[in-house]
Amino acid sequence: MVSPELHLTMSGTAIDEYVAGIDGRLAPIVAALDDAIVGAGAELACAVKYRMLTYAIGGDFQHWVCAIDAHPRSGVALRFLYGDLLDFSGISHRAGSTTMRTIDHRELDDVDASLIAGLVAEATTRYADFKVRELAARAARRS
Repeated sequence: MVSPELHLTMSGTAIDEYVAGIDGRLAPIVAALDDAIVGAGAELACAVKYRMLTYAIGGDFQHWVCAIDAHPRSGVALRFLYGDLLDFSGISHRAGSTTMRTIDHRELDDVDASLIAGLVAEATTRYADFKVRELAARAARRS
């Protein structure tokens, strides 16, 4: 479990930086999503990458776990880079690419902390699978 103090040292600056660059009306949604991600108890580094508030294991932002994107017109998107490997059954979501899955949040009440914590926990346990699949895909592209 990540202590609140550790989370602040890991991502407090990143969150402040990110919120400073978005529409202030979206800040409460971003904060609630961040709380839900931290609530999953995973040791995740947090930084602003790819214009998103991005969470990664061991600082591996190339293979990030999830990211908060407050730039879409539809509100705040919570993206899972390798969401196609996660169980999204019964969850309203959209595909963002061949691997990515996104949950849109238009209002603060749309944030389901328990659901998000479960997806983050599942994503962190599948991290090794994500990396193996990515390495296999790269090798296939080279041959």
